[in-house]
Amino acid sequence: MDYQQAPQFLAALRQRQGIAARALEVTLLTGLRTGEVIGARWAEIDLERETWVIPPERLKDRKTRTEPHRVPLSPQVVAILKALPRLGEFVFAGLRPGKPLSNMAMLRMLKDMNRDESGKPRWVDPKSSRPVTPHGLRATFRTWGEDAGFPRDLLEEALGHQVGTAVERAYRRTDGFDRRRAIMQAWADFCNGKRVGRVAALPSFSLKIAR
Repeated sequence: MDYQQAPQFLAALRQRQGIAARALEVTLLTGLRTGEVIGARWAEIDLERETWVIPPERLKDRKTRTEPHRVPLSPQVVAILKALPRLGEFVFAGLRPGKPLSNMAMLRMLKDMNRDESGKPRWVDPKSSRPVTPHGLRATFRTWGEDAGFPRDLLEEALGHQVGTAVERAYRRTDGFDRRRAIMQAWADFCNGKRVGRVAALPSFSLKIAR
């Protein structure tokens, strides 16, 4: 989806009720994989510190990764999570007791909301012209971040990708968490239709966000 449509998409998504809509909203605002979102457990999330720590065993690269993926949460995401009912260990509880939301729930809901009055998709991938998918929202965030001028390594960290070669990672002692928090806040603000100027929270440089 063209990132310029993200505010319109989020506004339409907020008109939808149900747990799948909220899961998709969190997917958009965090840039996480759909499996990481629907498998989220309350024990992983600290709402007071606005932090989500996904353990290595829940990550796509779990066979080669030993460290968790720390996710800074914007106040917008924290508000969504605080409003959810506590129905067990899973943040996005499914219909079956003790089970998370189905991995098809977001896709079905997105397909339904993506039809306009003529039945054509409202939001499509600008590269392939195919209807947008939940996983495709990661590309929306990544493209916005690149056009906004954010560093590649921080954007890759935000997506949960391992950055650099094995040798580089062996010498690296930071995941850029505080700097990524500023990026995720700028993204949440952008999706909520706020005009964002310069990002003062990134200590080593100042960037202008694309409008």
